[in-house]
Amino acid sequence: MALSRGRAAGGWPVSLCRRFMTVWRKLESGSEEEEEKEAAAAVYVHWPYCQRRCTYCNFNKYVKPAVDHDLMQQCLVRESETLLHLSQIKRISSVYFGGGTPSLAKPATIAKLLETFSKCAQLPDDTEVTLEVNPTSAGASKLAEFRSAGVNRFSLGIQDAVSNHNLMYWRGRQYIGIGPGAHGRFRPSTEGGAQREARVQTLEPDVWMMEVKNSGHGTRKRVRLTQLDV
Repeated sequence: MALSRGRAAGGWPVSLCRRFMTVWRKLESGSEEEEEKEAAAAVYVHWPYCQRRCTYCNFNKYVKPAVDHDLMQQCLVRESETLLHLSQIKRISSVYFGGGTPSLAKPATIAKLLETFSKCAQLPDDTEVTLEVNPTSAGASKLAEFRSAGVNRFSLGIQDAVSNHNLMYWRGRQYIGIGPGAHGRFRPSTEGGAQREARVQTLEPDVWMMEVKNSGHGTRKRVRLTQLDV
């Protein structure tokens, strides 16, 4: 835009044109930031099993003496593939394995899930990967196996206020919940969804696994969100 003697081409005052260009650049920048936010998501995986029930815990949990680890892994992988494809996200910003007691899962299950995530979207090497740990269920040797599987952060609960995963949640970013009772908030892009949805997976593990085997996912509830909800 040509500027001459305090006025731009077309007779507009230079100061007004400069203000307009400043606002326009901010809008363009904000649009790019919004696109970047929509291209990424945090991933939460819920492992529902525990060794015993703790009175202080209100999360979705089940005590089952004999867990079918192979079937659980297969269903977690399949639901991951379904929901990540549905969301069409390009990058995973953080991964959090919660429960229940996810340190009861086999390290091979954690490794398989991280491998699946990396096939469906970008999973940078420095991505925060957290595993909730109950010290009674995970000795030093098993913690080392989890690290080899790809976990780089262990949580005992109290320090999670500073995790990247929780920051993504509090800032209203997208997150994908996988596993029995997991919650999610993302845009179902392959279904033509222009708005985000809040999603809740089926609570009971055996029923959830049956639904995943039949439909590829165990989503029980879907609620379309407005901008105020987000």
